[in-house]
Amino acid sequence: MKRRGTVGVACAVGLVLLTQVLLPKTTPVGVIFLGLLSGCSTSLLAAGLVLVHRAARVVNFAQAALGSGAAYLCFVTAGLLDWPLFVAIPLGVGFGALTGLVVDAAFVQRFFTAPRLVLTVLTIVLGRLLTEVPRLLDRIPVLGAASRNFEGRQALEAGTVELPWADKAFHLAPLRFGTGAILAVVLCAAGLAALALFLRTSRLGTAVRGAAVNAERAQSLGINVRSLSSIVWAIAGALAGLALIADGVASSFAVRDFPPQMLLAPLAAAVLARLASIPAAVAAAFAIGIAEQAILWSFPRAAFLDAVFLVVIAGGLLSQRVKAARSETGPASSWEATREIRPVPAELAGVPGVRRSRRALVGVALLIVFLFPFVTSDAQVNLAALIFIQAIVALSLVVLTGWAGQVSLGQFGLVAVAAVLGGHLTADRGISFWIALPLIIAITAGLAAGLGLPALRVPGPFLAVVTLAFAVAVQSAIFTGNVFEGVIPDRINRPRFFFWSFASERGYYFLCLALLVVAAIVVSRLRKARPGRVLIALRENPSGVQSFGVSLLRTRLVAFAVSGGLCGLAGILFAHHQRAIDAASYSAGVSIEMFVMAMIGGISSVTGALLGAAYVGTANFLISDAVFQNVATSGGLLVLLFVAPGGLAAVVTSARDAVLRIVATRQGIAAPSLFADRALEAMEARRAPLAEPLPNRGLEAIPASRRYRRGSRLHGPRPVAEVAR
Repeated sequence: MKRRGTVGVACAVGLVLLTQVLLPKTTPVGVIFLGLLSGCSTSLLAAGLVLVHRAARVVNFAQAALGSGAAYLCFVTAGLLDWPLFVAIPLGVGFGALTGLVVDAAFVQRFFTAPRLVLTVLTIVLGRLLTEVPRLLDRIPVLGAASRNFEGRQALEAGTVELPWADKAFHLAPLRFGTGAILAVVLCAAGLAALALFLRTSRLGTAVRGAAVNAERAQSLGINVRSLSSIVWAIAGALAGLALIADGVASSFAVRDFPPQMLLAPLAAAVLARLASIPAAVAAAFAIGIAEQAILWSFPRAAFLDAVFLVVIAGGLLSQRVKAARSETGPASSWEATREIRPVPAELAGVPGVRRSRRALVGVALLIVFLFPFVTSDAQVNLAALIFIQAIVALSLVVLTGWAGQVSLGQFGLVAVAAVLGGHLTADRGISFWIALPLIIAITAGLAAGLGLPALRVPGPFLAVVTLAFAVAVQSAIFTGNVFEGVIPDRINRPRFFFWSFASERGYYFLCLALLVVAAIVVSRLRKARPGRVLIALRENPSGVQSFGVSLLRTRLVAFAVSGGLCGLAGILFAHHQRAIDAASYSAGVSIEMFVMAMIGGISSVTGALLGAAYVGTANFLISDAVFQNVATSGGLLVLLFVAPGGLAAVVTSARDAVLRIVATRQGIAAPSLFADRALEAMEARRAPLAEPLPNRGLEAIPASRRYRRGSRLHGPRPVAEVAR
């Protein structure tokens, strides 16, 4: 307790020095109060992040999205339907709690004992899907008619909702605040006080805190841990709804989207609190809010602010303890990836029919890929080349997430770095594409290895937090402000190779295809080599592998470097594919889409990466509406998590194995790997009878006294009498 007080005092002194001494402009009282308002929503979201992590050992990337529908419902009913705020606000908070309950009942309970990787992926996908809840609510006749009214929407976005004490306002130099600011502070204080009372005074709160320390011990004492999970997710949804409502009443009642960067400040606050202490997270949230507004006061166009969040998150992780708590070491907290895609059994690989079928499928696929650019339009050929580039990004996730067990949400941040540097070298510096290519791959490989250091320090899903902050920081630093204005080229020409030009869509299509094939071969060889096998073993049993003298740090850094190198390859290809650098193409949302794409295909195999890229590319081509594109990708992944956690590759492999079982049973070939996961009764029911046993043949022709007489090197030959007996 004394140490915590000392740290708190030191942080308070540091905050005062920052706002009043270190920055070029002294921060006035009004700006400090604005930072406190920003900290209101941040503290509520950070409290929800810590609560879910303590209870479920997962970083909830859907924390802000849980409240999107709640904020929309509150704002529309209060701003457009003229409902009183004391009715609209509880309605919105209740809808947020209901959203949390639905998420727990429909998804979390289904994967309650699954590896934490699966649940983390689930929150990432739900974060994308829940942002569509306001659009779904907009289809309700009453709400939709009100929100589609132009005058009503104008009033809603202008924040002209009738508030208590509407005629009261106060001035804190140099800003003027209305009653919405007071209401936001009241809502934040009420929410945090209610959470503290629940956790400290109620029996359910005590049970939640006990289960957070050791779920197995709590369950042995008769506590229903699954019911506590429902309570935790309902509270998280209510906190998220209250946070977005407080943010709305403090600024305006605008109905807006919730981008991934909205989670940066809450994640930074939660990480500084070590994802363990709600009071520490709340204090850190207010400190971050004040520091953020103070920096913006001194530097109005502070493009480096997101980079500050990255440094805070990475530094907070590096300063944490290495030893895991008891609740983090159980089987439910393991970081196993989806099951491996097994090859065709060796017993069947040489069967003529199987061999001819495989060759025919490969031949048909190659023929389709080769003829595609000759029978389609340039726009479709351009899209196919883009799919090849995205498949390379998916391959990087196969190495990092599928094999090393580290979730990354910032792969397109590495792609952005490679695209800008590659475009600058080839377009502005006149360096050949073929010389710039290995340079960019080496640079991004080193950068990815540096990003992996915080994740190696603290086990668990924390690389996802660092990489998400990295993706946001890269987009903000490169494309905001004038820092990199001279580095971003205006136009990028496609490369040449001696007499061959890749300027046409068809030529660049074959270049992307060739480099994708090279990348796939490299990843496949890596999986079969010692580094790939060691990565899989480290993912499954780190302690056991380290006992054989294998370096955990060196092996995982190899995975980070290979993954970063693949992103570098994709980045320089993407820059020349687009012929320019567009900021919208490198947002943090695109990084999340790449992760979802890899999971759809199957993140543990090269085949899965290719299938995922093909599925997402085809869905985006066939579906023009952004909402339905999101549903097709994120919703498709949710379905696969229920039906086939291994992704599309697992579905294809299951169908292949079903055919191979028929071949094996009809030809009498013993293939144990095909039937290892099948019940004995099912095998007997599906086995085709070959022939009736013949008398005096085989084992029946050997006398009982002479059966099984083969000697053992350990025990010697067995006596005949013992064998007969």
